[in-house]
Amino acid sequence: WTFSRDCLELTLQLKKNVRWHDGRPFTADDAVFTYETMIDPRTPTAYREDFKAVASAVAQDPYTLRVRYKEPYAKAL
Repeated sequence: WTFSRDCLELTLQLKKNVRWHDGRPFTADDAVFTYETMIDPRTPTAYREDFKAVASAVAQDPYTLRVRYKEPYAKAL
C-alpha cells in the first residue's frame, strides 16, 4: 500500500492468489462492491460509520484499489 503526499489517497495492491470459497479470484471490484454495500443505508451494519471518511473507492485494475478520503484519516489502515 501507498499513501499520496497529501494523505488523501490510499492505493492498495491486492495479492493475486487470493480466492473465494468457490475458487473465483478476489479482485478490486469485490472490494468496491463490499464498500458500496457497507455504505448503503439498507445494509444493516454496525460498521457504516467506519466508512464515512471515504470519498470514493475505485478499482484501478483487477488488483489495484484506490481509496480517496475526504480528509486525512488516521484509521485508514
